[in-house]
Amino acid sequence: MSHIRHSITRRLDHFLFESASPHTCVVLRIAFATLLLVYLGVWSADAAYWFSDEGVLTTATAGQLVPAPLWSLFNWVPATPAVVTIALAILILQSVCLLAGLASRFQAACLFVGLVSFQNRNPVIGDAEDTMLRIAIFCLIFMPLDYRWSLGRWMAGRPAYDASLARSRAWGLRLLQFHLSLLYLSAAACKWFGSTWRDGSALYYVYQMEDLFGRGPLPMWLMQEELAIRLSTWAVLAVESLLPVALWFRPTRTLAVAAGIALHLSLEYAMHLHLFQWIMMASLLAFLPSGIGFQPVKKTTSTHNLHQGFRNRHTALDPELLSQTRRRPAVLVHVLD
Repeated sequence: MSHIRHSITRRLDHFLFESASPHTCVVLRIAFATLLLVYLGVWSADAAYWFSDEGVLTTATAGQLVPAPLWSLFNWVPATPAVVTIALAILILQSVCLLAGLASRFQAACLFVGLVSFQNRNPVIGDAEDTMLRIAIFCLIFMPLDYRWSLGRWMAGRPAYDASLARSRAWGLRLLQFHLSLLYLSAAACKWFGSTWRDGSALYYVYQMEDLFGRGPLPMWLMQEELAIRLSTWAVLAVESLLPVALWFRPTRTLAVAAGIALHLSLEYAMHLHLFQWIMMASLLAFLPSGIGFQPVKKTTSTHNLHQGFRNRHTALDPELLSQTRRRPAVLVHVLD
């Protein structure tokens, strides 16, 4: 029994702390830093109006709109237009540093605190887009963001990260993957409880939401024909139901990422949801197969030999290696890695 527990623990450690790709973390750093610049740029146009005490909502009034006090730096710092403007300028500067790879984890931590402060300062204007971006930036804090393409490491003349060390520090990538999977699972579960999604009529009602729908032109038959509406509704339901599982298995991962991106691109084309679809597509990059655009990381000898035994039927395995394969759920881990 002890060796089974040890095997499970070892494989779990491998999954969380040895198999995550640090290259993917770098891609996420660039993607989310770019989105942050757009996000903060939109805020900057009317920052004083939305976040200062001279705007639509004072700090005292904002505290009365929620059942419990929300943490924000503006609870201690006066929310004057000048302070709000300076704070936003600092966040924009830190987003540029994150994009360039200058002390990226520090920048991510500061950006998370800044986002929480601004979003809690005026909770009335926030939605799922703000929450998803905030959680994604929180996950970045625990990733080796400067593993590659880092201006900071280049300026300091530091050598590249050791690959095995970078992998052990990439567990934040798993955190983002878990969060995204639970998000799709929750969305699918809520839809399955709705009768209009089960009978295929949900998108008909979405088409009537003129304030959100109608960004790009669509053929009239797609919005009026009953069969087209039902098939479109069930397609959305099918994709969101399959993604939480398909994203985790190597044989279906690439197709799942492509299906998810296609879903969000179609929503981006048809609906006015600002950056939400782009944040979701950036999050899906966390599941990018390591073989696409990334250099493979050298494995340890024992793991390499074990995997080779499953890949090559003609490889002679010694009795000790065979005993290891019986004790470890290696096939499943190989599919998940």
